[in-house]
Amino acid sequence: MSTVVVGVTVECNDLDRVARFWREALEVATVSAPSSDLRVIEVAGCGRPLRLTLRRVTSRKFTRNRVRLDLVTRDLDRETARLIALGAIRIDGTTEEAGRATLADVEGNESDVLADGFS
Repeated sequence: MSTVVVGVTVECNDLDRVARFWREALEVATVSAPSSDLRVIEVAGCGRPLRLTLRRVTSRKFTRNRVRLDLVTRDLDRETARLIALGAIRIDGTTEEAGRATLADVEGNESDVLADGFS
């Protein structure tokens, strides 16, 4: 394969608030700041780190995301509660049959929390 996905970019207004949320949500110690308008979080992946780049924008989010992060966990209820305690907002309920919960970060960017084994 000649093309490899190495990261995802999330646009946000309050860069440091969103970076703090994702640093804590992903349990990563370091966030780099290559410029005043960018923060980069590297998450261990399969062979190479995945970069979550946060980019400051001035426009507000008005519609649903077309790209979401999927977070996989062994304990869906506990992880959902932990993310909500960090400031996430529940968008869709957790169901045992579905094995997932849809949440939004502190600025409304959606992500799915998946029980390990569900997709």
